[in-house]
Amino acid sequence: ISNLRSLCEPFTNLLRESTKYLWSSVQKWAPSESFERNRMFSILHDASKIVQPSRTDRYLELENINGIREWLQYALLVCPAALQEQSARSCLNKIIGNYFVIPIVRNMTFDLMKTWDKTFREFKCGHISKNTKFYLKSHRDIIFKDAYQKANECALNHRSLRRYLQTMLRQYVCLFTEVPGLAAPKFQLVLALIGLASNEIHWYFRHTTATPYKSNKVNWIPK
Repeated sequence: ISNLRSLCEPFTNLLRESTKYLWSSVQKWAPSESFERNRMFSILHDASKIVQPSRTDRYLELENINGIREWLQYALLVCPAALQEQSARSCLNKIIGNYFVIPIVRNMTFDLMKTWDKTFREFKCGHISKNTKFYLKSHRDIIFKDAYQKANECALNHRSLRRYLQTMLRQYVCLFTEVPGLAAPKFQLVLALIGLASNEIHWYFRHTTATPYKSNKVNWIPK
């Protein structure tokens, strides 16, 4: 990681600006309840929406939300100097309790929380606007203040999301079986739904052997 950080240092400013743009998406879809609360995949409650084309921008965002989270995790790990920006710290605080291992290649993963814990304790760099040092450990409590509580709630949140997605998938299978012509105007919605379901399957099998760092292990990965 230290070698990557030296190579990626020129991209720090770009990453700071990117977090400002991505913050709204990360914040909006951080809790799993937001999908059900906003009725993102429910169209049967309003008959007028059944034949309306899906909003492409909204469902493209949902289709790629997991990729955004993972990209931010990778990017901030190799460019931790970007965490001088408030938006970067806010993004990390929202996503840090979402998963505890992250894929490298194929079935290879590494422990994310332990890596972040070490990074926050040890990383320092030049300050963005002053002739002083920036010590990441000074922001550790702000980022981790509820990260361990989130760790205990993480598996339950993912289980809730999996159940919601299962219900929606069954609903659309029945709907498109009866009325195949509705698949075309809802195509972007279907892609987002399948993408989220695929992400949850990958999350489940990556974390069945993961040990939550500094968290209560009771009911970890409930089915």
